[in-house]
Amino acid sequence: KFAPKWSHPMWHDMIYDEKELEDIKKVILVKEKELLNYYSDVTNDGGTGLGPNSLTSKFSKFNIFRWKYDWVDKLRESALNGIHNLEGSETLDHRIYAQCWANVMRKGEKIRPHWHSSYEYSYLGAHVTISAYQTRTTYENPYNKFNIRSYENVPGALTIFPSYMVHWTDMHIEDSERITLAMDFLTEEGYNNAQDENVKNNFCLIE
Repeated sequence: KFAPKWSHPMWHDMIYDEKELEDIKKVILVKEKELLNYYSDVTNDGGTGLGPNSLTSKFSKFNIFRWKYDWVDKLRESALNGIHNLEGSETLDHRIYAQCWANVMRKGEKIRPHWHSSYEYSYLGAHVTISAYQTRTTYENPYNKFNIRSYENVPGALTIFPSYMVHWTDMHIEDSERITLAMDFLTEEGYNNAQDENVKNNFCLIE
């Protein structure tokens, strides 16, 4: 009865078509230049290994859920649909706060093992592949690092997972950019009890 018990609750869904993916890629690459220039002194890459000059290192300073595009509205609706399915309920008894940022990887880069959150009020994380070629994201059993599950990064696909799960990517070996959107979700209780001021400043209510 003392053996560790572990479930692997995840949600996968295709949410964007090829035209939408092209539009999102163009927006992200333009925004990348602006954000890298404006927040040049912000260097925390969240343990991904992408470095202080990556767009990922500016994740605490922007929230894509605040951007005004149709594809952002679709992202919000799709994420909430996935959360409802994971919760097993059409209606939630709590409100949800969220943050969303973009990762842009170039040839020779990879995301190292990391996790989004493991504190008392941790909830869910997610990512959407915008552009990638023959790469995978791998998730690790928290009790056994040799027990892993790996999924192909399919452009247009949304994946939602518990935020404590350690995960990483293959090395990106193509000349074109590998782009993903990443997200963190908190319940209202988690948001209210967060000690990190970046949470209060950058998360926004999505339901």
